Amino acid sequence: MPISQWSETPASNATITDATYGNIVESEGMAPNQVNNSARSMMAHVRNFYENIEWRDFGHTVARASDTTFTIGADVTADYVAGRRIKLKDSSTLYGTITASSYSAPNTTVTVDVDGGTALSATLDTGGVELGPDNTNKIIGPHYFTETLSGTTLTVGVQYINGVIGVDTSGAGGAPTANLPAAATAGNGFTVSFYLLDATYALTIDGSGSETINGVASITLNTVSDYVELMCDGSNWKIINDGRRLRGCLAYRTTTVAIGDSTATDVGFPSEKYDTDSAHDVSSQNSRIVIPADVHVINVTASVNFDANGAGRRSAEILLSGASLSPACQTKINSCSATQSEILTLSTGDIKVANPGTDYVELNVLQTSGGNLNVGGSGELTWLCVNFK
Repeated sequence: MPISQWSETPASNATITDATYGNIVESEGMAPNQVNNSARSMMAHVRNFYENIEWRDFGHTVARASDTTFTIGADVTADYVAGRRIKLKDSSTLYGTITASSYSAPNTTVTVDVDGGTALSATLDTGGVELGPDNTNKIIGPHYFTETLSGTTLTVGVQYINGVIGVDTSGAGGAPTANLPAAATAGNGFTVSFYLLDATYALTIDGSGSETINGVASITLNTVSDYVELMCDGSNWKIINDGRRLRGCLAYRTTTVAIGDSTATDVGFPSEKYDTDSAHDVSSQNSRIVIPADVHVINVTASVNFDANGAGRRSAEILLSGASLSPACQTKINSCSATQSEILTLSTGDIKVANPGTDYVELNVLQTSGGNLNVGGSGELTWLCVNFK
């Protein structure tokens, strides 16, 4: 833009030449007719700057170095800071975010993450670079961003500060991950929100390195319109608004398993309908659904299908880390049918979890038929469901 030609040194502004917006001549002894001409040109320059005020052209000459980097022949690291938005002229106008800059005489190397993953090409305009506002460690107003993913990685820079990111995963080609900035870079009070625009793939939100979100390494948005708002405390991240529609695990079995006579047994579940937080393993200790570290209230329902047998009684109980919860979490049948299977169902209501991250839920069954008796089988009538709240 024309104003980029102006100098901070007054004596260097004697003549500004611009074919589009007009010349500005401020030399000593200038002709009277140049006064109004220069004033009108200056107004045009200022108007042009006003209409593009969010972008700043420092007049730097850039040279492409790779698909993601370019160089400038001076130390400009103070201007090209990580997280700052950038506008580049290539075969088309590109927008992106600076992820790093470093100076090694005589050049500054700038690394950019171009929106949509577009690579910088050999046609990069050497004079076509403009910078957005430097919002490093500044609190700005909320904004809404739409990110239509074409890959499986979304880098969350400080340009999203106090913003809401609507994420379209339909073109990601696989389950994507949104990588949060380092907490030290984001700073205490940085907030960012995620909104899932479609459910082609679940979106994992991951802290930087060993940093956590409510005490866990990552969280997941699974359902259309799932929403979560995060705040940085300078060291890790906290969930301050959780709008995830479905969060929990439903595990079940379609094959039978023999339960010994008078032997309380935890039922294993080798299949899942859903498991939003990787709380259940279908192979190892598959009787357990582990409560995530950031969950303090759960709601449990369960069902068990016993084969037909007229002898003895049947009972089922929901356990938390091997311990009984209350009589309300138990059910039994004292008189059983010899010709029809018996289905017991249970529900707990809301339960407070004392040790999230280590506590687990199981379905424990008991039968006294006098021999082995199968549970499970076809029809998916034996299952355990834990909702995380």
